Amino acid sequence: MSETWVVNASPVIALARIGQLRFLEELASLLLLPEAVAAEILAGPDDDSARIAVLCPRPPPSLPTCEAPVSTSTTRWFV
Repeated sequence: MSETWVVNASPVIALARIGQLRFLEELASLLLLPEAVAAEILAGPDDDSARIAVLCPRPPPSLPTCEAPVSTSTTRWFV
């Protein structure tokens, strides 16, 4: 699969807690973690599995951080 996904904190935290972060890695060839999301995860407890995954990434695919500009013109999110 040749998709790039930008992920937020919730799936990373939830999947890391149950030891299944690999699900994200299996669905996308590249995962990007915005710097603000990484900061949110790193604010967690020292022993948090998501925090450890961000601090000690495994071999690719891993969770590299990236800059993600936020549009100030967004007025509504469609989910």
